[in-house]
Amino acid sequence: MARIVVLGAGFAGLWAALGAARKRDEIGAPAADVQMLVVDPNTYHNSRVRNYDVDINDAAIPLVELLDPAGVDHRVAEVREIDPVKQHVSVTTNGGSEVIGYDRLVLALGSQLVRPAIPGLMSNGFDVDTYAAAVRLDRHLAGLGEQAVSEGLATVVIVGAGFTGIEVATEMPGKLEKAGLSGNRRIILVDPNPVVGETIGEQARPIVSEALAALGVETRLNVTVTSVDASSVTLSNAGAPFFLSLQARPSSSLGNRPPTFRLVVMVSHMFAKTEMISSNPQKKWNVLSNPFWGLLLRLNIHACQGATVEMHGVPFSSH
Repeated sequence: MARIVVLGAGFAGLWAALGAARKRDEIGAPAADVQMLVVDPNTYHNSRVRNYDVDINDAAIPLVELLDPAGVDHRVAEVREIDPVKQHVSVTTNGGSEVIGYDRLVLALGSQLVRPAIPGLMSNGFDVDTYAAAVRLDRHLAGLGEQAVSEGLATVVIVGAGFTGIEVATEMPGKLEKAGLSGNRRIILVDPNPVVGETIGEQARPIVSEALAALGVETRLNVTVTSVDASSVTLSNAGAPFFLSLQARPSSSLGNRPPTFRLVVMVSHMFAKTEMISSNPQKKWNVLSNPFWGLLLRLNIHACQGATVEMHGVPFSSH
């Protein structure tokens, strides 16, 4: 039996496995003659561009639902080594070590967030790089929602004002609402660049800024994070400490006292999956594209629910 092994069950891994299964069917090859095997550490496919949504239930889809109907096998394992000469992959499973042979190999293990060496970030920060990380963030918010209202309890600092950081910021009001966090909610977007969305172009930035302002998202630009602890974030500007007040505006009377924040979210760039619905209810597209378009569509929806979003002159109704 020939075996095609796909390492990774992300978008690329799924497309490779399902595409191979489709081609197997097209040429009429019996399933018993060509095995498709997907290897991934999880039992689910994580739609990473949904990890920051208010409801993340749809961000994890069981592989049994996606692959079994197409006759694609899947195994939960961690890849340890690839030997291209012997054509086998060494993996670790709950039962121990295993060697998987292959005739064709697809490497689609994806990317992982690399955390910068900022003091306190590992123990006090959160991210949305994986589904497990997104679940951890939601559980943390839910735990805060059970506490008595206090200063800074509903303050969120999001580090990184690129595509994903903006998406996290625009979803955060809904997340705080879902978690039952009342009181003075503050969402602060931090970035070392002089503008939000530095890489998305001058024409898009006004749309981004308008959407963020409509949601009450504050920004701190031209600054970096120098340290994080359980209740505060310290920012710097060209090496000089820069502190944030919990009041509506920074107060010079604070001196060097750091502010109190209850949450830090580190984010990284990723591509956006945009669901487009045309004015014709019979037509619907799922598009994996440059994040710029998914960003514009989502931000327009956040800014004006129920409005029509136009992209290249083609109207798409929001949902």
